[in-house]
Amino acid sequence: MRSRLRRALHEWAWHRNTDRELLPARTAGVELQNSIRPMIAVARFVAFAAKELHDRPEWRDRIAAETAERGSLVSGPLATAFAQEIRRTAPIVPMLPGRAIADIELEGEKVTAGGRVVLDILGTNTDELSWERADEFDPARFVGVEDYESLTAFIPHGGADVASGHRCPGEKLAIAGMAAAVATLSDPRIAIAGTGLEVNRRRLPTKPASGGRVRSADASASRCPFR
Repeated sequence: MRSRLRRALHEWAWHRNTDRELLPARTAGVELQNSIRPMIAVARFVAFAAKELHDRPEWRDRIAAETAERGSLVSGPLATAFAQEIRRTAPIVPMLPGRAIADIELEGEKVTAGGRVVLDILGTNTDELSWERADEFDPARFVGVEDYESLTAFIPHGGADVASGHRCPGEKLAIAGMAAAVATLSDPRIAIAGTGLEVNRRRLPTKPASGGRVRSADASASRCPFR
């Protein structure tokens, strides 16, 4: 990890713009942060994944079996579907504020240019008019869904597309990282602590109180089973 970070630091420190000039130090620093920020943000989603996997041992078993059969922690269809359902239901970013760039009218409501608008992410992701059994945690709803961006009511990383909307460009990195984490947490060599998994949904951003603590399932082991 350190060598990768050093390489990223070198790339941004010596990156040149279209005029062949070095980037200002602040810009280079911000872009370096952007290289790793999606995976840091994913940590809160992973805490929710630990909670949901603990509460759903049948899904842990299915994902563990999938991972063992594929021989890889990366991109398992069931692990990915579980990660997508975490993104749908975990309220770590419940809304995104913005300002209208033009006069608009939506369903009879008018907003003038410069007016404040709020994108209700959690409400949209759990809207009973858009989702079957919207209040149920069911990763099966995402099994076989390849083009998740075509689901207009699925906006955990913002709406529209990356180029023209408010959709985060790190979304695919987040999904890949989450799916790998879900596969790892499903490994039978890991035990997820059953305490501290309560969620205070009045706290922003929120997460399970403990952050999702894990340990080796072998009580006599002194090291992480993945080391």
